Amino acid sequence: MEEIDTLLNHVSVLHKQNEDKEIFNVFQSLGFKSQETMHSKFIASLLDPKDQHGKKHSFLQLFLKHIKSDFKTDNVKVKTERSVHKRRIDISIENNDSIIIIENKIFAGDQYMQLEDYFNFCKEEKKNVEVIYLTLYGNPPSEKSLGETPIIERDTINCISYEKEIIPWITECVDQSKGRLKTSLEMYNELLHVLINRNGFMNKIFKYLKEDPEKLKA
Repeated sequence: MEEIDTLLNHVSVLHKQNEDKEIFNVFQSLGFKSQETMHSKFIASLLDPKDQHGKKHSFLQLFLKHIKSDFKTDNVKVKTERSVHKRRIDISIENNDSIIIIENKIFAGDQYMQLEDYFNFCKEEKKNVEVIYLTLYGNPPSEKSLGETPIIERDTINCISYEKEIIPWITECVDQSKGRLKTSLEMYNELLHVLINRNGFMNKIFKYLKEDPEKLKA
């Protein structure tokens, strides 16, 4: 019981410290958390070398590193809500002969033959097609979404997550930024940690528990 009491006391202290901190976050205030379209637009703006962030290809190159893609960044065009067969691709990144399509799923479910339609449409336009399926924790797309996509092409679908790819990418973007851009990215990073249930308070608890196996056991 002493170990548990010690643990609970420490958690209480961490909770008090977290409450005392400045907690305003513009993304939270705007109801950004559950809006997949808004997440897609913000991510696309960072990926676009021509956007107002002024970092040119830096953020895009960092993103490509995290998704392990050899996509070439010459003559890049980044779009959101691109129309395909009465559907809309969340984010598309294309150059002269290749395209990356990103299907962003936070809370919404898959639509029937969604990824198959996107893949086939892009195959008609580009030589190389990369399909990125983005979820909170890296879940694979459903059979409903894949449709009749051949097995060999299914294997090329890259399932990434906000937890393991997007948050580390945003963190690196923060490190390369300053001023209002840096502050905006820091607030978005905080929001993503809340989104995956890993806010600052919870991270401190996990760090404390990992210091000693006995704490974790308690």
